[in-house]
Amino acid sequence: ILSHKYFKLNPIDDIIGVQICGAIKNIIAIACGISSGLGIGQNTQSAILTFGLKEMKKLGERLGAKEKTFYGLCGLGDLVLTASSDLSRNRILGKRIANGEKVSVICDTKRSACEGYDTLRQVIELSKLNEIEMPICQAVFNILFTDADPKSILNAF
Repeated sequence: ILSHKYFKLNPIDDIIGVQICGAIKNIIAIACGISSGLGIGQNTQSAILTFGLKEMKKLGERLGAKEKTFYGLCGLGDLVLTASSDLSRNRILGKRIANGEKVSVICDTKRSACEGYDTLRQVIELSKLNEIEMPICQAVFNILFTDADPKSILNAF
């Protein structure tokens, strides 16, 4: 009923995987925005995407997600789009942080939510509870919540 020649639905029954992908791709997009804002090359952003997908998959599978979800549209597909598009609110947030703006100022003046910022604490808590190392997410957490130097994102992996 909802499909059309210009629009195709891709049903998926992995609610946990979709939720994990949706939350973590935004955090990885912030990391890519920071990297881009610092003027670091695309090879580094590619590495952030690759290792970010690995972090998503490790936590998701520990929580019961299906592996195939991470390589589908809601996993890799949405991750690449969100982390590489200059229309992405999360990527823009990362760029602004790299340019020296304070997170509190950015969040107070934005009219739309930056989901990565809003979910980061919960993702870090889940990773610790499940003993999953997530160095990129942890680096973004340190930058956003402990005022770590944005260049520290490079030390995440």
